[in-house]
Amino acid sequence: MSQRFVRVVRLFSQRGRSLMKLRFATLFTALLVVFHTPAAFAEPLRFDLPVKCQMGVDCFVQNYVDIDPTKGKQDYQCGTLTYDNHKGTDIRVRSLREMDQGVAVVAGADGVVANLRNGVEDHYFQTYSKAKQAEVKKIGLGNVVILKHRDGYTTAYAHMKKGSIRVKKGEHVKRGQLLGHIGLSGFTAFPHLHFAVRHKKIVIDPFSGPMASTPCDKTAKSLWSEAAAAALNYQPSGFLLSGFASERPAGREEIETGRFGKSTLQADAPMLIFFSYLFGLHPGDLLHYTITDPDGKIIAKAKGKKVANAKAVYMNYIGKRRPKSGWRPGKYLGEARLTRGGEIQRHSATVEIAPRQ
Repeated sequence: MSQRFVRVVRLFSQRGRSLMKLRFATLFTALLVVFHTPAAFAEPLRFDLPVKCQMGVDCFVQNYVDIDPTKGKQDYQCGTLTYDNHKGTDIRVRSLREMDQGVAVVAGADGVVANLRNGVEDHYFQTYSKAKQAEVKKIGLGNVVILKHRDGYTTAYAHMKKGSIRVKKGEHVKRGQLLGHIGLSGFTAFPHLHFAVRHKKIVIDPFSGPMASTPCDKTAKSLWSEAAAAALNYQPSGFLLSGFASERPAGREEIETGRFGKSTLQADAPMLIFFSYLFGLHPGDLLHYTITDPDGKIIAKAKGKKVANAKAVYMNYIGKRRPKSGWRPGKYLGEARLTRGGEIQRHSATVEIAPRQ
């Protein structure tokens, strides 16, 4: 065997051993990444939608985190859907009827139940006595589940329905697991879920990041999953309910009972009332109402004054007294129109007047 041939064989052997060492090192590094990935390199924690309802149809975001560190208020879109020092996202249902039927609250991510409360009554805070209000304020979140997640995150699911909580303290829960149902417990004025996120005790707006660190006119860093972010598309205002009744509603609490909004009325009904219930009104908004009879003739209309101040929720109505001959049988149409700048939102409802028997 020639010396040149021996040198070639040795060269290829050395290169082969080096190549094998390189491949082994690469494989070893990959295994370390898989099994020992530090938190800094892990996939960032993302939250799924914490309610089982259709956003913009069955439920709505009425309040966001207040990102204004002063006495003012501002949501992450530079809007007014918040109030001073609000530290969560309020996802509401339209009425107590939906609440009674049961709207599921689910875990936004895997976690452990750190604490909970389950025995607070569902009640409008504003209708409690002053003494009771002072008592309820101390348990402001009402029925609540607190979850502890990885990377120092915690979430709170508050104001849930009394007796609806389905988890226990110390239990490990999975993303999407049922926690309870939307309620009206604690320091609250409407049926909703208050969803709050903290990172190492710092309040986090899941739409934009730390509460006072992300100006509303800058690109936000969302903590929502892709599906949740799509469902939670920002809606600055909208109609919650519209309908007909035979009497004037006393206030929004009556509207939220769900007993208004009739599909049929009798020909001898004393009045024909058309109402609408909205959220997120802005200064300068204009509301217009009409009622049309079965022939398409407008029998009642009202053009409201421009809204002077921002309103979290607003209820208004128009009506007409029963004619001496009674209401003509057939279908009546009510329409509410919200005008803001050059944009118009419409909401309508119908009612059937039954023939005299």
